[in-house]
Amino acid sequence: MDMKNWDSIILFDSSCNINDLTSDKIENSLIITFDYNSHKNLEKLGINHVISDSYLDQHFLSSIGKICYGLSQWYTQKSIEKIVEYDGLNLGEFFYVELYELLIPFLKKFFEISKIFEKNSESSFIVSHNLYDITHSFSTNVKILQKARTTKSEFDYSHIDIPFKLGSKNSHIRISKSKYLKLLNISEKFLNLTTKKQSHKPVILLSDFSAQYHKEFFLSIPQSKNTFVKFDRMSPSFWNYDTYSTVKKSGCIIENFSSLIDDNMKKSITNSKMLINEKLDLLDNSDEIRQFFSLNEISFWNTFKKTFFELLRNKFLEAITEIEILKKLFSKYKFLCVLVHTETRLHDLIMIKLAKRQNISIILLKHGLTPLNKNILEIQKFYACFPVHSSKFLVWGDIDMKSYTENGFPDSKIEVLGVPFYDKIFQNKIPSYTESDNFILFATDFKALHTIESITVESMKKYEMIINSVYNAVMKHSKKLVIRPHPQKDIGEKQIAKELDPKIKVVTGGSILPLIKSSSLVVVTDASSVMVEAMALNKPVISLRVVPDYDDEFCNPNACLRTSIEDFENNLSKILENDQFRNLLLKRQKIFLDESVANQGSASINLIKFLDNL
Repeated sequence: MDMKNWDSIILFDSSCNINDLTSDKIENSLIITFDYNSHKNLEKLGINHVISDSYLDQHFLSSIGKICYGLSQWYTQKSIEKIVEYDGLNLGEFFYVELYELLIPFLKKFFEISKIFEKNSESSFIVSHNLYDITHSFSTNVKILQKARTTKSEFDYSHIDIPFKLGSKNSHIRISKSKYLKLLNISEKFLNLTTKKQSHKPVILLSDFSAQYHKEFFLSIPQSKNTFVKFDRMSPSFWNYDTYSTVKKSGCIIENFSSLIDDNMKKSITNSKMLINEKLDLLDNSDEIRQFFSLNEISFWNTFKKTFFELLRNKFLEAITEIEILKKLFSKYKFLCVLVHTETRLHDLIMIKLAKRQNISIILLKHGLTPLNKNILEIQKFYACFPVHSSKFLVWGDIDMKSYTENGFPDSKIEVLGVPFYDKIFQNKIPSYTESDNFILFATDFKALHTIESITVESMKKYEMIINSVYNAVMKHSKKLVIRPHPQKDIGEKQIAKELDPKIKVVTGGSILPLIKSSSLVVVTDASSVMVEAMALNKPVISLRVVPDYDDEFCNPNACLRTSIEDFENNLSKILENDQFRNLLLKRQKIFLDESVANQGSASINLIKFLDNL
């Protein structure tokens, strides 16, 4: 680290305009970039700078995850529990994951700036609007470089993809979450005209079951002895003719915000805004919370309070609204059980808490591939991938059963039922994306683990290098490359691909299954559900090692091919050029698939039978 005495320190990020770096500001100034894009922009222009990551030390990198785990559970402090209580429920518990994902990038910046100030305490600071509050908590000699828009948090995935079909092609429209919720409210008012009257059969509650994603399950519902209530908060009950037809054939009762809201509830929700202000005032006057939000015995409360209270104001109102809506729903029906996909999503967790009050069974459906090896078990438990509240956990196959029971989950709570939303794969109902299979699909989830390592500039350099290497290897075989980022986590792949080769196609929405079906081979980063989907469609799969902590997942000799980026080209060549090697890999993948997924093509009807026997 350069120990020169600088007149000023410029803290620069993607919200800044590079034209503001005038020669008089740069002279005898140390420029420090705080994200990948700002680093790239200065690098292209040949402007000397330091990356903020260089101020991180190994102790911070290794400990910050656990620190944020603890901080995200602030609501468990004795003096705070009563303040954040509403109707006997702790409001803070319903968004601990969002807070954790907010704290990781915030504390990274806070730690970096604290170290920068230690080394440059006599210098003046010129900083981006986003970094002003943190910098000002260390130095009074600070100015804002420019008034600018705020940058999106590294973990802020606040857009929604609305799928639609144009001719034979599946596509999507991407809109902001706020606009989406307005559209959802309008659509729900229409849907209330189509709801079915309640029957006298046992009633099962479905929480956010997509009629498109779970089509085969909905079409199996008429064979059940139960009545099903479809309650949606993340998407409309249907949005095109196909999903409308599916819901109609299922005979489900449709419930939503608009069907349940009444004048008394509106009044309660309106009054809650005043209650929320009272709670925030009490928190603001709490000495314990000031002491609690600290790092290395340095309180960051004053700097973090504005962001934290904005989160609380939004989430408290959202949680109170959900509580009131769900109380009405639970008073309207006598549910036999509720089916959920997660134990962490705000409205699912509230539903779980209210169901437990009435001794209603909670059935959790495993919704993705969940590695549980010792290196990542802690973070998976934090995200409740290891169930806490559920009465029954419905897993995919024997590998799941073995993995969960070996980690202490009681086998009496596990049922191996398969994957209902994969039935369409095994029933050969997946349309092709294109007539040609002359492309290799690179399905990336580079930030699968929400860790500090995944948001460093170094990690993004590594990611760009990986995309570059995959592209070069694919081109040597005269294949096209199609990149599919995680639907909620595209982190600049389009720009990276554009700079590499404008012909690279980056697909950011819609179902990935037609892409897999039309590809000749699928490449994934580490462990992903896409692996299983590709195996079910009989495609060779290569897993690129990004995070070594996933290596234990590939000890099974029949798992897909795991490789470093250095060996990727060689392994790709063996699959594409050696039929014997390719066929052996496909044979082993089929064994792994059979161990991983039970009831292939019939999981939906087996789920119906399981629910009928409760």
